[in-house]
Amino acid sequence: MRNCIKIIEFSMDMLNKLNTPVIICTEQKKILQFVEGFSKVELNLVLAERLSKIDIDKRSLFVPEEFNNILDEIDGKVYLTSFEILFNPSYQIDVIKLIVEASRKRKIIVHWCGSYVDGKLLFATNEFADYHSYKIADYDITCVI
Repeated sequence: MRNCIKIIEFSMDMLNKLNTPVIICTEQKKILQFVEGFSKVELNLVLAERLSKIDIDKRSLFVPEEFNNILDEIDGKVYLTSFEILFNPSYQIDVIKLIVEASRKRKIIVHWCGSYVDGKLLFATNEFADYHSYKIADYDITCVI
């Protein structure tokens, strides 16, 4: 189900029926009703702390595992914010794929830390090393704009 839905058309009923991660690309205040009952995970600090205990040359190998370990420690649904650390170029991670795989175990709402433009999720701008562009049609996700 590769969808892009306007926030005014999105509903709790729709959210409850979805089996894909929901990527929210709008202001946080507009989504508060949808994340009620979800455990908020601000990933940057938690993941950075765990990765700091791993040799810098090996960190990229452990990012997906530690990401999943963090989510596994939470009971129920996850509201993911502050996850810019995943875009570190040295990690070479497909962030959307990582989120899709994690959503097989739990319902996940992601507050996108970039922008939505013409069917793509963007992080940073193309002059930066951490720039990423993801075509929504390539992933089993639902975007709310």
